Amino acid sequence: MSGLSKPKGTGGDEGRKGNETWVGVSGGVFTLPAEKGAPGAVQVMKGKNHDEPATDKDGNHKYRTEHENLEGRITSFSERKAQLYDGEETVFLSVHLTAADGTKYRVDLPEFKRHWENFLMRSPGIDFTKDVKLSPYSFEATNKETGKTSLKQGIAIYQDDEKVMAGNIDGLPEATQAKNPKTGKMEWTFLERNEFLRDVVLAQAKERLIAAGGTAPVTAEVAEGVRNVPGSGIGEEDEAF
Repeated sequence: MSGLSKPKGTGGDEGRKGNETWVGVSGGVFTLPAEKGAPGAVQVMKGKNHDEPATDKDGNHKYRTEHENLEGRITSFSERKAQLYDGEETVFLSVHLTAADGTKYRVDLPEFKRHWENFLMRSPGIDFTKDVKLSPYSFEATNKETGKTSLKQGIAIYQDDEKVMAGNIDGLPEATQAKNPKTGKMEWTFLERNEFLRDVVLAQAKERLIAAGGTAPVTAEVAEGVRNVPGSGIGEEDEAF
């Protein structure tokens, strides 16, 4: 099967057809906005415990379908800037794919968030002349030595039925410790590493994609209110490391 997988828990179709289907990522699923009562539609919840109904600008409850994977050929990358309602400016890496049936998809990954970082860590192993299967994941992992749990999120990438692993990247900075100005505590920061992923690893991926027949990247500005844009994928579970 190529394209977007069927909505979880249904026998529905593989997603909307048309120009380009805008796909979000939330936790361990791809998401598409949906109407209440549509096959596979679930109510969108927000908040730390995901117990608050999410609403649009008119106060209506939001619904979406959730999908486990997306298959197709990566054809281009683009980046766009958007301003959130709280005034924070966010950059999205858009991964454009075309499925075997010609359906075009765009997956938006917020810069410096877990899915973005994990995708770029795996990107050196992608063969851009072949199709990929992208599968988001999200789970709690427990450290056997300390007993502490941490959230693990990312996007598994498969080609030729083999998982594309995150390998050693030459020059990739290690995480460093810095004092949190709000708490005064020393915390691990991945800022230097993520800047390297953006400035070096992503640039290399773009070059390899173009060499494989893809199109040049484009940077576009979009309007405010990205949280209400279908497929933006922004949520509390997408906090940076």
